Amino acid sequence: MESVIHLKIGEKMYQGEVTYEEGDLLEAVFPERLHITIGNSYDCLISRNLDILDSFQAVLLAKKDKRIVLFHSPTIAEFREQRRRYPRFDVNFRGWLKGVQHAAAHGPKSLMIEVINVGMGGFAFRCEQKLSLQQTYHLFTELPGPGKDKEQLQAKVEILHERTTRSLMYGCKIVGISPKNLHILRRYILSRQLQQLDFC
Repeated sequence: MESVIHLKIGEKMYQGEVTYEEGDLLEAVFPERLHITIGNSYDCLISRNLDILDSFQAVLLAKKDKRIVLFHSPTIAEFREQRRRYPRFDVNFRGWLKGVQHAAAHGPKSLMIEVINVGMGGFAFRCEQKLSLQQTYHLFTELPGPGKDKEQLQAKVEILHERTTRSLMYGCKIVGISPKNLHILRRYILSRQLQQLDFC
């Protein structure tokens, strides 16, 4: 069953159809073009399956004709319980792993990896060296930032699973990340989502 969103503009409510909802982003299509401002916050009411209602405030990130994209940050409980599904994106970035006792990214004990998938919860990567499951590492990589700049991302990760094809591939989850690094990762995921929705 489709989800329906009601967006309050001034004293009037406008009804639209939710066409995408993943992570922090929600895309909706309305019967008419809305006169709203990017960056402004709006009161929303969404109904799912006719009986589940959720009210929240969302920031308008993008608009095109009758389509809009809203940023709706999860509550702490939603984020911890992973009640929202966050997207994952295939990438091809160089990265490094270091044991938790070593802090610098490019020291003599760093291990080069190829990061092949990125999400809010973790990473997938290729590595030439066999790693132990449940082992914890510092992972360093660079993500495209605003403009053409790259931003270094660091997170503490735990190796969850291994797959061997032509090379060793590992999946890991984030077990520690600073607010600054979380912001870098979140901004990258949002930019990829907007590209996917053809708003960039």
